[in-house]
Amino acid sequence: MEVYIIYDSYFGNTRKVSEILAGELNRSFSVSLSKAEDFVHDKLDAADIFIIGSPTRGFTFSARIKQLLGKVSANAFQNKQVTAFDTRVKPEDTDSGVYKRFAGLFGYAADSLQRRLLRKKGRLLLPARGFAVEGKEGPLKQGEEEQIKLWAAEISHAIEEQKKEPE
Repeated sequence: MEVYIIYDSYFGNTRKVSEILAGELNRSFSVSLSKAEDFVHDKLDAADIFIIGSPTRGFTFSARIKQLLGKVSANAFQNKQVTAFDTRVKPEDTDSGVYKRFAGLFGYAADSLQRRLLRKKGRLLLPARGFAVEGKEGPLKQGEEEQIKLWAAEISHAIEEQKKEPE
């Protein structure tokens, strides 16, 4: 199974999540890691599973991820499994009532990114995940690296279960 992790990162937090995921998944699978702007569209055919990550920007995914997804066809992820993740500030970690209200109304990058991947015909491997950062620029909150590793184990398990299913 070929896993492709594509990410965008402003302050290095989403990159760090991607690198931890890649390191964990690389123990069992072939993993490619790419920044959104370096993504090679030929990889769409080569990979079986796509994990796409973005920082939450304006309660959705970044412009670079949006641009990348705008360049691929409407059925780009057909017969591919997909999941998404983001980095975010949790509402309980801010005093901003406006932020808390907007986060409740609009959600985060992973939510909208997952919907976009499914509209592009991807099959959901696991529900999208969010990983918390300290303040606007990070670093990742204490304990998040362990959460990333746990999610990587869930992804590995889901992939192994898919391999067992008859075609």
